[in-house]
Amino acid sequence: CWCVDCKKFSGSTNTNNILVPLQGMRVVKGNLKTFTLDVDTGNQMTSFFCDNCGSTLYRKSSGVSDGVAVMIGGVDGDEVLHASKPQVEIYTSNRPKWVAPIEGADQEEGIW
Repeated sequence: CWCVDCKKFSGSTNTNNILVPLQGMRVVKGNLKTFTLDVDTGNQMTSFFCDNCGSTLYRKSSGVSDGVAVMIGGVDGDEVLHASKPQVEIYTSNRPKWVAPIEGADQEEGIW
């Protein structure tokens, strides 16, 4: 995701997420806190983060009823990272000119 919100809270140019069904989501350790804000689509985005270290683990949009965006850096092990190839890039107009589109990935403007 190349949206301005993801850039700000990640401290980077973008975030890399895995979309998973809400039913398949489980946190195996620790407790979560939340922070909710309005995003440019008019929806609310809730970030779920570790109350101990502050790492954002996943985000939930009010515009998506059945899934969450899991921050890939919060997933234990590298299996998912290496087995996954991005299928879509969103908010692509915010992507820096020096970053090429991911070959084979759909290019979308907004989604959440």
